[in-house]
Amino acid sequence: MAWIVSITGFTALLVWGFFKTSNQKLRRTNALELQALEQKLTSHSLQISYRQQALDRYHFLKYNLSEALQVQPEIKI
Repeated sequence: MAWIVSITGFTALLVWGFFKTSNQKLRRTNALELQALEQKLTSHSLQISYRQQALDRYHFLKYNLSEALQVQPEIKI
């Protein structure tokens, strides 16, 4: 009877260890993905503000460029 309890305890420890290590791997992967997304978001935000400043300085009526406001599908925001 004691060997059943010890085998069950050992199996429980193995299962617990497996899930703990897999959880740690998932957390590390998630942290790296989150960091990469934050860097991309920062980069894109800077690019958007840079473009907005350029648009604010540009006088469309003065240069008479109606095409400047057309949708550009290659730019994804």
